[in-house]
Amino acid sequence: METAFVTGGSGFVGAPLIRRLVARGVRVVALARSGAAAAAVEKEGATACRGGLLDERAATEGMR
Repeated sequence: METAFVTGGSGFVGAPLIRRLVARGVRVVALARSGAAAAAVEKEGATACRGGLLDERAATEGMR
């Protein structure tokens, strides 16, 4: 299965992107800075990876 890593998944562009990817059968992991952002990306069908863009551990884990 194809996998995509999305940053900004709870945002204006990211949420529709997640929906389109999921509809195409792509497994999506999305970086989420807060609990609210994590809930938003999970609602769209992605797996949330908690952390920010400057969090090397979170970015590395999300891209695995």
